[in-house]
Amino acid sequence: MAGGGSVSGSTSVTVINNCQLTSAPTAVFTWTPPQPHVGDVVQFTDQSTGGPTSWAWSFGGSGSGTSLTAVATEALSNLSITPAPANPAVGQRVTFTFSPGVTIANDKVTFTFGDGNTGSVSYIAGFCPCASITHTYTVGGTFAVSATGTAGGASVSGSTSVTSPARAPACSG
Repeated sequence: MAGGGSVSGSTSVTVINNCQLTSAPTAVFTWTPPQPHVGDVVQFTDQSTGGPTSWAWSFGGSGSGTSLTAVATEALSNLSITPAPANPAVGQRVTFTFSPGVTIANDKVTFTFGDGNTGSVSYIAGFCPCASITHTYTVGGTFAVSATGTAGGASVSGSTSVTSPARAPACSG
């Protein structure tokens, strides 16, 4: 009440919503070089839509990142080693085939054969790619074979085992 009389009226209020509905970001990224090889440094760049506010890059055992860009500096590589035959007789030659093989300059994979002997395969221009090495066991037993080095420009390691049965005793007549 104003001055003893009644007052009435109306007003209108307009509410303007300047907020836009956001959608979930869509992950999009590019990398350089476009066709990387094992061991290359690879630069990843986010080009996602929808306005992401955080990033989580994971490169397995070779790194991670939480910034807008990330770099993978080392390709994690396991060396697969296959002996043939897997159960050689004493004195029989074993061929160890491995992958990845040595394919570029400075590649070298060194094997420890488990019997005190070692051997290496190095890149030689004009003769490689190379992906095998041989060894002969002179005694029977089970041998843990391991290899480490660089193949395709990346650090590699792997292992396997070989069982060489002891020679049967000579028969005397």
